[in-house]
Amino acid sequence: MQKKAKKMQNLRNHKKSRVAYFSALSTLAFFANLFLPSLTFGQTDISIDVTRTPFLSFLALPESFSFGSVTSSITDTHLFSDSDGGLPMAQVLMVRDTRGSGGFSLQAVASGPFVASGAPSNTIPATNLRMVTSTSLGVALDASAFNGVGYLSGFIGTPDNTTVQNIVAPLNATSNAFGTVTPFDEVENLPADNNLDTPVVLMDGCLTAAEGRVGTMFFGTSETLLVPKYQQPGSYTTTITYTLTDNTPASC
Repeated sequence: MQKKAKKMQNLRNHKKSRVAYFSALSTLAFFANLFLPSLTFGQTDISIDVTRTPFLSFLALPESFSFGSVTSSITDTHLFSDSDGGLPMAQVLMVRDTRGSGGFSLQAVASGPFVASGAPSNTIPATNLRMVTSTSLGVALDASAFNGVGYLSGFIGTPDNTTVQNIVAPLNATSNAFGTVTPFDEVENLPADNNLDTPVVLMDGCLTAAEGRVGTMFFGTSETLLVPKYQQPGSYTTTITYTLTDNTPASC
């Protein structure tokens, strides 16, 4: 009987503990609701200004293109990227210089010979690929042209525009008969070589640090490829790489 009475007493004590526990939780919840009736957030605005430092960069590069198809022949065949007349905007190359001090140099070179897909031993030499440049475009731009280089409106030069609009374009074509070998042969006969097996200079914009340009310069590019006679059939490709570098010596 004593054991049973003790067991009953423990059970009553346990129930009291549970009541006290839940009572404490209820009290805590009451005070929480009393002193924290709602959850409120504060906000702080954060801002940042991003500016561009003076830079030298490409604004546009000539798009990829195909010379089309040709039938292997018993004679050499010339292919052309463009027809006679103004060059399309797809062939335009633009350089932006905002540094206001110093010059630059622009070069182009083929990555290697034209290689036939699936038959790497079949190639067309990169010496057979030639390029010319021209400001003769099929669309009118708000620009002026000097010595084969176009300068978009807004161009500023120091100490004066006349001095810094002196970029040399060694491969500038005087003829816009781009569907013939005429402009390519004219450049080929000059000291400047226009075969893309080795780097060729497209823009020589040499300036000292005391001079500078702020603006956009451009021209169009055009290519011709000589397909040798008895060339093996195939789909041939290569890549033209353009390199833009600083050119700021002590004197030009």
